[in-house]
Amino acid sequence: PSVIMRVGPEEFWILEAKSGDQSPYLRAHIPADIGSVTDLSHARCVIRVISLVAGFNVSTMLNKLYALDFRLEHFPVGQVKHTGHHHVPVLMHRLAENEFDIYAMTTYAYETLHQLFDASLEFGVKAEY
Repeated sequence: PSVIMRVGPEEFWILEAKSGDQSPYLRAHIPADIGSVTDLSHARCVIRVISLVAGFNVSTMLNKLYALDFRLEHFPVGQVKHTGHHHVPVLMHRLAENEFDIYAMTTYAYETLHQLFDASLEFGVKAEY
């Protein structure tokens, strides 16, 4: 299924589950007086953070980097939040209690990935990609 995320005032991201460029379809169905469609598939990389280690809490590790309240009652499954670490802004999408997608600008994706690797070391977790 597709996911629609509010990422700013009157600004939405549509994460399309279908493969291929869906921009022409969306442009045909979203009139210009309602909105515009811009393909941003090249602008962000998705980093999925999930624990496959019993007892490892992804939220605790993410708290080392991001100033967010990761408790389920404050960041429920399905919710999206903007945050960042140092000069790198990211968008976080909670997929499950212990699973997140992190959308990082392509320019900073490698740096974001390595920050996550470093943060996981304290917990004895070997991160891979």
